[in-house]
Amino acid sequence: MKLFHMRDACSFADLIVVEWAGADPGVTTLDLKSLNSPEYLAIDPGGTVPLLVDGTFVVSENIETLGYLAETFPARSSSATARGVLAPR
Repeated sequence: MKLFHMRDACSFADLIVVEWAGADPGVTTLDLKSLNSPEYLAIDPGGTVPLLVDGTFVVSENIETLGYLAETFPARSSSATARGVLAPR
């Protein structure tokens, strides 16, 4: 699993959830220059963050990334749902 994010962007929430879930992703912090680099655009043609890559699965929308993390780490998601942090599906 690899998470691409940018400081002071909505993708920071994904970084918090990944760490909170106990996942051990490779984390890449991007800046505006690297966000538009040919290497990054080859992975995410939209040039947006967050971008989560898990094997062949790639997701680039914040709400979808958070949902995927909740489904991938259900034990953490269940306790968060019980506390009202995540809405149940």
